[in-house]
Amino acid sequence: MNDRRLCGMRFSLRCVSVVFPGALRKWGTLPTCTARKSSMPLELAPDGGWLHAEGPLRLSVELARRTVLVWFFCASSSPAVESLDDVRALVRDFGPGGLAVVGVYSPQYRAEAARRHVVAAVDRLDVPFPVAVDTRLSVFRAFEARSWPTFAIIAPDGSVAARIAGAGNRELLTRTIGDLIAAHPRRPPLPDAVVRRYRSAGGLRFPGGVFAQVPSVGRPGRVFIADTGHHRIVETTWPDVDGQSRVRTIFGGGAGYVDGPASRARFCEPTGLAFDAERALLYVSDTGNHAIRRVDLNDGQVSTIIGSGTRRFDRRGGASGINQPLNAPTHIVLDAPRNRLFIAMTGLDQVWLADLDTLVTRALAGVGAAGLVDGPFETAAFWQPRALALDAQASALFTLDADASALRRLHLPARAVQTLIGSPEGFTGARDGPFAQAQFCHATGMTLVDSGADRHLLIADTYNSALRRLDLHAQTTTRMAAALPLFEPAAMHWSAGLPSRTESPRLFVADTGNHRVLQIDADGHGWQELRIGSLSALHEAPHPPPLPERAACNVPFLAPLRMEVALAPPLHAGLSPDLPVCVRVSTLEGPNAGEALFQSTRVPDAGAVPVSIDLPAHAVTERSVLLVELSLGLARLPGAPATPAYKSWRVRFGPDGGQPRLIADEGSAQIIRGIPPAPPDTRHGRPC
Repeated sequence: MNDRRLCGMRFSLRCVSVVFPGALRKWGTLPTCTARKSSMPLELAPDGGWLHAEGPLRLSVELARRTVLVWFFCASSSPAVESLDDVRALVRDFGPGGLAVVGVYSPQYRAEAARRHVVAAVDRLDVPFPVAVDTRLSVFRAFEARSWPTFAIIAPDGSVAARIAGAGNRELLTRTIGDLIAAHPRRPPLPDAVVRRYRSAGGLRFPGGVFAQVPSVGRPGRVFIADTGHHRIVETTWPDVDGQSRVRTIFGGGAGYVDGPASRARFCEPTGLAFDAERALLYVSDTGNHAIRRVDLNDGQVSTIIGSGTRRFDRRGGASGINQPLNAPTHIVLDAPRNRLFIAMTGLDQVWLADLDTLVTRALAGVGAAGLVDGPFETAAFWQPRALALDAQASALFTLDADASALRRLHLPARAVQTLIGSPEGFTGARDGPFAQAQFCHATGMTLVDSGADRHLLIADTYNSALRRLDLHAQTTTRMAAALPLFEPAAMHWSAGLPSRTESPRLFVADTGNHRVLQIDADGHGWQELRIGSLSALHEAPHPPPLPERAACNVPFLAPLRMEVALAPPLHAGLSPDLPVCVRVSTLEGPNAGEALFQSTRVPDAGAVPVSIDLPAHAVTERSVLLVELSLGLARLPGAPATPAYKSWRVRFGPDGGQPRLIADEGSAQIIRGIPPAPPDTRHGRPC
């Protein structure tokens, strides 16, 4: 059965109107700015509750007599995500006493309505203010929103002073809000938003890209990971069959826009990766900086080769290097023999091409308006292109249009676009079979297996949390690795096998929502988590990284050991289904210091804990010092917001220790930090 988006209004019109500079509206009938005041009082009453707030924020109570900006958004809308920078700027410009900001998460897709998705999206986007979870779009419709993003500006008297739709309207928002604030007295600031970020024991945070370079004669194998949530690129050694690898180099760490050596360089939400093995050059689509960066592995230097670092709406291009502005490049693919780079320019709904010899970069296909239109490059339309794959002959370029849930093929010699899967109506679903009937939902990752007789695409069907195999000869789709517990995978890369018999092809998948990278056997039956030695999550300033608790275990030396990590949460909290449970064990001291011995990420359900850990005999000695890390989410009540929790132990083995069982309990300040106490029972007008 066809599954439309939750908001059917998006299909009423197929037009584009540009009313203000830089404001591209894709859908709907609402003018870009409606300045007439609404006399009907509105209220924020989301059916999904609140995130980053201890309680409701009502326009008639907590937000009364204030100028309020209500920002309607969802993670699947590229313009909405881009507009978050404008909202942050407004908060900074007007200050907490002048402007109150509330986000309303209104999903486009049914999958986006799931609470775990909303929690992950708000965390990944690093939204710094309270968010209302508008599961059934009741608030969205009450405020007469028609598209993402929509801004509703509420005057201190509670009326809607203006509605503004579309990204790129910072100047208009600033002027409208400034006039309101100037005409009314400032109010005391609201309490700070309660922002809690998940710290994965595995060391990654929402990885959005992966590229695996298989080892060959004279060249080491390595895996590059775009650790998007940490704003860095992680280079690791080639993993063994069990998923064991180590950090080689980390480029960046913390958001910024800085060129230079690995330790000084800064990225902002890097996603797409492409590697030139001959020249030892790694190309990065630095999405948040609207730039293409290059990492020279010969000297470790990071440089900006294309893009100005600022989002612009140039839909033609033709300039060279940093003189050519870009707009949210999310994925890239390298045509090494011709030294050119194809770019998924998501922010402009286009595909671009860069000549790496001259760095001249221009639009290749797409008019720059969202849609699903086939035909010549000059008149075709794309709908949020997010992933690219190039065949071996460089004659066909495949793209996934995420917002249309469509697969497109660009025939490069003929300069024509063809839709293979998908429809202009944007139907979504989870259906395998012939291309004419197949459906997926907001797919954002893709890799091509092109070995002559066997030619197929593998895609990350992101909002279905699934992998699919698309046979290009038979024109059929099938589910791959159906038993694999994924959550919103966003990227993948196929690594062909070596000529030797010791290696076989592997698929590497960025399982973004579970904060991990997987390697999967060619047949899709076997898989392992990449456990990356010496990789740690970045801590959030100003809080220092928590110190591990000391523990000792009395066990036989040099014998395989099974340990157990259990959870005894505070009385007023239990395991939350909104965040994954991850346990990692690594060596802290000794000749194998930094080795990751064990890692397991689990779906947060009743069987997620305790976690059994099998350690090899060589790790159990009197000189062994292990670091055991646990990350999960706790909730005060079923359906309550999840509080990320992290706990670590420094473990030794010796005759004076206890049993090999570690318990995260109420006595641990780390495990309960940030858990709000149970609210008083006021059913009878007084606390009980």
